[in-house]
Amino acid sequence: MVGAGGVTEFDTWREKTTVYHEGVPGHHLQIGQAVVNRGTLNTWRRQLAGTSGHAEGWALYAERLMEELGYLDDPADRLGMLDGQRLRAARVVLDLGVHLGKPRPDGAGTWTGSTRSSSSAGT
Repeated sequence: MVGAGGVTEFDTWREKTTVYHEGVPGHHLQIGQAVVNRGTLNTWRRQLAGTSGHAEGWALYAERLMEELGYLDDPADRLGMLDGQRLRAARVVLDLGVHLGKPRPDGAGTWTGSTRSSSSAGT
């Protein structure tokens, strides 16, 4: 709800899983562990194992762990977690399609760097 003073209410169903993904036990804890253990880790491991797959795998595991521990028992919070997973799955499919030169689902040729969605065409 937007009032004269700005936003006064907002939905939180996507927020709880984001906190677990980005905070504790997610990326914040992951980076903290790398800092604490920097003396025993080589550079590759200290810099989050050098791949986004490792970093994101940790954060996705953190989300699922919090669900298993009962912190996402509210159906709306669980929906928020599933919505985030849906978005990430779609991005993986899109990314692979772009890099492999696969045809666009709308039949308008292949993906190019100049392709923009209709929602961003005016910006």
